[in-house]
Amino acid sequence: MSNQNVRLFVRPALTAAAAMGAYGVIILTGVLKCPMAGLFHVPCPSCGSTRTMKALLSLQWNEAMRFNPLAPLVVALVLTIALRSLWLVLHHGHAGRLDEEPTGRRLLFLLMTLVAAQIALWILRFFGLFGGPCPV
Repeated sequence: MSNQNVRLFVRPALTAAAAMGAYGVIILTGVLKCPMAGLFHVPCPSCGSTRTMKALLSLQWNEAMRFNPLAPLVVALVLTIALRSLWLVLHHGHAGRLDEEPTGRRLLFLLMTLVAAQIALWILRFFGLFGGPCPV
């Protein structure tokens, strides 16, 4: 990869990393709350994900699974997709090939499957299963 290509990549990558870091700090500090929970006073399908990740970082496994047991899988998969996209940008100059290659298609299919599982879990919790709805 030439120096010009590296320079074209570094600035957007640093900007994206800074934005993700700022978003993470805002979420983890509790400054920003879930809009669905704030407006409708019901949990959204991904409600509890931030609390789950905070509990996992504190090594509180049972507490983490109480909020959203699928959150660690979703976070790990999203990070994997981000790293795969970064790899594609470094090797091909863009991440547009993510859905064209077998690995990328599998990752995106897994993400869609996990999102569907989160929605199914969300619905089941409203019927009192799996500890009931996540507290908002």
